[in-house]
Amino acid sequence: MILRILKNSITKWWKNINLSIVAALIASINPVFIFMFIYSNNIIFDNYKLLKENFYPVIFFYLFLMSIVNFFPTTFTITLFQKRIIEKDNLSLKDFLSGFWKKIVQTILPWLGLTLFFGITSILIIFTGSFYEQMFPNSFVKILILIFIFFIFSIFISTQYVFFPLYVYEEEKIKISNAMKFAMEITLRNPHIVIPVFLIDAIILLGFMFSPYLNILLITAIYYGISNIFKLYLYHELIKKYTAPTKVKNQLTKVGNSPSPWLELLQSKKEIIKNKSEK
Repeated sequence: MILRILKNSITKWWKNINLSIVAALIASINPVFIFMFIYSNNIIFDNYKLLKENFYPVIFFYLFLMSIVNFFPTTFTITLFQKRIIEKDNLSLKDFLSGFWKKIVQTILPWLGLTLFFGITSILIIFTGSFYEQMFPNSFVKILILIFIFFIFSIFISTQYVFFPLYVYEEEKIKISNAMKFAMEITLRNPHIVIPVFLIDAIILLGFMFSPYLNILLITAIYYGISNIFKLYLYHELIKKYTAPTKVKNQLTKVGNSPSPWLELLQSKKEIIKNKSEK
């Protein structure tokens, strides 16, 4: 499934390279993204001593930045419009960006709320990791604890990779709070799918971040153009998994006396797919 997501994303990105570049450049007008790029270059090319002397603080700070980098309005909003690239080929630039500024205004409050939520939660996770890192001088125990903390952080941040496309496709149906709840549930059910997507995306981002300053246009033209399409195709694969007739009963179970929220959401999606196939 992961290879299929990668293949579809790269193919669609290349087929619509012009719009993908426009989307990436808009998404990169993001102070967190720009700061990450400058910070990375400073560490590697100008102040490597900082990384050597403060390895864990630098890594923890970088993880914090990664947790909030995708929520700035330009980056957050352009994901909604990249859905149009997947749904339609030969899309004009005017059609692609139709309603963009109106959407920017609508996403300012969600951006603030989500940035606070992910920022504060990430700080708490990172603080816990830092506390235990200092508590245990034994390197082996320390490594085990840090691996566990990183796994928890990966589960948490991977929620974004379900939340973004879920919000894109279901924004008229559900509130942001419910979208986040659904995203957390589906991430916990599919860590073997969602976490690898996060790790691949994170590795690509880090690889670009530690490039020389002169490559910033290349970085922005590639990364956000393909990363958001990557998330959207992940969502399509998860929907296929949960709407497959032979798997619905096994995958979607009841919690207590009330049905899982994903059951209602995905059943409605299944009906839409069924109605389309009948037509």
